[in-house]
Amino acid sequence: MFEFDPQRINDLREFMLDEHELDRSQPRRYVSPRLTSAGSRLLDELVFEACQARNEIWLARAIQPHLLERVPASTSSGFRKVPTNASTTLADGIWNNLVCRSECRAARESGGLVEAYRAGMRREPRAESRALLGRRFEPSVMLDALRADAIDPHGRRSPVPVGPNSGLSIRAMTPTLVGEGEKNG
Repeated sequence: MFEFDPQRINDLREFMLDEHELDRSQPRRYVSPRLTSAGSRLLDELVFEACQARNEIWLARAIQPHLLERVPASTSSGFRKVPTNASTTLADGIWNNLVCRSECRAARESGGLVEAYRAGMRREPRAESRALLGRRFEPSVMLDALRADAIDPHGRRSPVPVGPNSGLSIRAMTPTLVGEGEKNG
């Protein structure tokens, strides 16, 4: 689970809605195989409502009734159980991608950069994730990569692994904060 500042999310909601609308307009998009057919059809509406006035916790709860119990797999039975935390994992991934894209847009508008930070606690963060903390990126390049990741999350293009299990996210750095960080760094 990520820990986003509710006020910051409120500041980003218009960008999040724009980015979600962009996702909806894509002819080919990723659809989780863990969702029922009704869940696949409802997901856009649930994400829209979450972006409009709710959060990733609400989204996970709204997704939960639309998960399959089992999915096809290469096992002796031909199926495997869907993990109990699947709705949280799916909601976190969708939400964090939209938040990161919105932070990129905010940074681009202000002329700043984006920075990788830990928004979700992990018991043992990977060394690769720890190495990215505090690293700054050009927002337009990151935004393009994150948009591509939303279409195909398995072909990750973003230099920061902002998937649901990484605990990493991105935040906008205003030009003032960028300068201060360099003075204090």
